[in-house]
Amino acid sequence: LTVLNTGDRPVHVSSHYHFFEANRKLEFDRAGAFGFRLDLPAGATARFNPGESKEITLTQIAGTGEITGLNRLTEGSVHDPAVKAAALERAHTRGFKGA
Repeated sequence: LTVLNTGDRPVHVSSHYHFFEANRKLEFDRAGAFGFRLDLPAGATARFNPGESKEITLTQIAGTGEITGLNRLTEGSVHDPAVKAAALERAHTRGFKGA
């Protein structure tokens, strides 16, 4: 997945964060990232510098896929198509790049 930081500050995303909900200034295929996290060891982060485009690898979120909090886009199971549709609409409405 290619990610571009369109903001003016560095962005860090941790290994277990639902990547779909990452900083609104990161531009990438959010629909494709739904239900996935960075494929990094626990506690590791990825840094995206302003104007930087970077290739990343994602891995599926394990378990029940229940996501709440974060940027409050998902609020349910990543396995539920209705939750995904609602999350994409919220991301688009709230100005998340790539939504």
